[in-house]
Amino acid sequence: MQVMAYRLNGDTSNIERVFLYKDSGATAGTEGDPITGLTNSSTGLNISTIAHNEAAPNTDTSAATSSIEAVGTLGTYSAPTSGFVRFSEVDATDMPGLYELQWEDARYVISSAIWLDIAISGVADLAPFHGRIYLEPVPANVQEWIGTAVTLGSGAPDVNIQTSDNIDFGATQKASINTEVVDVIRTDTVAELSAVPSATSSLMDKLNWVFMLSRNKITQTATTKTLRNDADDGNVATASVSSDGTTATRGEYS
Repeated sequence: MQVMAYRLNGDTSNIERVFLYKDSGATAGTEGDPITGLTNSSTGLNISTIAHNEAAPNTDTSAATSSIEAVGTLGTYSAPTSGFVRFSEVDATDMPGLYELQWEDARYVISSAIWLDIAISGVADLAPFHGRIYLEPVPANVQEWIGTAVTLGSGAPDVNIQTSDNIDFGATQKASINTEVVDVIRTDTVAELSAVPSATSSLMDKLNWVFMLSRNKITQTATTKTLRNDADDGNVATASVSSDGTTATRGEYS
């Protein structure tokens, strides 16, 4: 079997060329000689294709049913009638035995197909030809994600990883992460709170509250404890205070 070509599954406007030879019973010449003079209407000509995952030939064209058409212009693709194929000799003098075939695009768009087998036979003196066109998977388009354009930076895709399970960061990435963490702890500033944080507030607000209780001015009367803001021009929170002579109680800040 002859490997004819490697195509992407989904390629369009494909032109294939094959050499055809005489068989052992040729009436003229000898076995293995190039066979010339075949046309799309040669008596008995059959051209069949079948993908590796098809149960039967999907296209079986024969001159007897007029489903083989001539190539319009050699080297220029022209789609044949649906279900047909184009077939013509290239040059019997300078390239004897060479023929051009043009299938419709549908024969190159076969779900999950890995290859397409070709058979050409049926004409007197023609040695049956068997060829294979490999259909390669379509490469991933890194400029699109499920049909949506991907942002490019300096000509390269800006890729966001959907899951990071079992990914170990490299030394450079770890150093960058460490720098950012240090920056958050040592450099970034946070404004003081203007009210009491809730029980389910962020860790940052809870730490800020403890800091304010330790740093800011606090006043107290016989009944109320008050936390002042940093400028000492307003209250942040108050809590009731009381004593029964045995136990001093401070209520929850609000």
